Amino acid sequence: SGQFFTIYNEDAAVPIADHTRRARFQAKRDADLARIHARIDEVELHRNYRIVSFIETVAKEIEHDVLPQLQVARQRWRRGVAMIDAGAVVLGLAATGGLLSVFGWWPSGAVFSVDWLAAHRVETLAVVLAVGMMFAAVHFWARGMMAKRIARKLPEDYGEVDLDLKSAFLKGTRWFRSIFLRAPVGWNRRTETRLRTLRDNLRNLDLLDRSRVVQGDAVVAARSITADVVLADPPYDFDDWPALLAAVDAAFVVAESGHPLDALDGLGELGWEVARSKRYGRTWVTFFERIDPDHG
Repeated sequence: SGQFFTIYNEDAAVPIADHTRRARFQAKRDADLARIHARIDEVELHRNYRIVSFIETVAKEIEHDVLPQLQVARQRWRRGVAMIDAGAVVLGLAATGGLLSVFGWWPSGAVFSVDWLAAHRVETLAVVLAVGMMFAAVHFWARGMMAKRIARKLPEDYGEVDLDLKSAFLKGTRWFRSIFLRAPVGWNRRTETRLRTLRDNLRNLDLLDRSRVVQGDAVVAARSITADVVLADPPYDFDDWPALLAAVDAAFVVAESGHPLDALDGLGELGWEVARSKRYGRTWVTFFERIDPDHG
């Protein structure tokens, strides 16, 4: 359940008259301080391990889970729009033939000859524009209707980093995106190559087997983790630090936040004290040390 260290401030401590005892306490203090500083120096390394593992998880999730879902959704959208377009063309031709049959007017072959079209350019252009506008209206209505119908079944927060599959799908159905494009927007050979390169680099660095990603609420997950040093790096607007410190089973916690944490209420009651607090740019790094070995 964690490790404990013996350190003290020699200037503030009661003088020890016994030379042997004083030397033993000093040696113990120096050894424990050296171990503490060594673990503090490893914080950045462990953070890199966590980031690397997280990136690997997201890369796999995008390629093997998110991408197939977007491909299936886009295929359904393309098929639905194509069916509506085909139906509109068939209905248009049927309606035109029906009207011509009702009124008994069937144009002769000369109407569609080059000479006739050249002699009636304005009429021909007007008909072409009218037909084109009607088809475009049906086509873009079908695009929007099918996109909304399919998007309703896609999640807005999916996976490890709450990816918005709904927005990703809708982005690929905007009016200037052709329905003949099979791949979701943003996915191409270059993207695939980048993900493959990323995974290869992670394997070459031999970092994947040294890290573990735990998905879920940090306060809940902390109750099941026993560690010597905990690096807590939640979102900068996180403010439930007392609950997190109460749940952590560790001797030290290195906390990163957007504001200083050395004035938290109830630290002593939770068994913690601030050993150090320093600002790095916009980040405050606070070192919490357990002062009650039997607490927790």
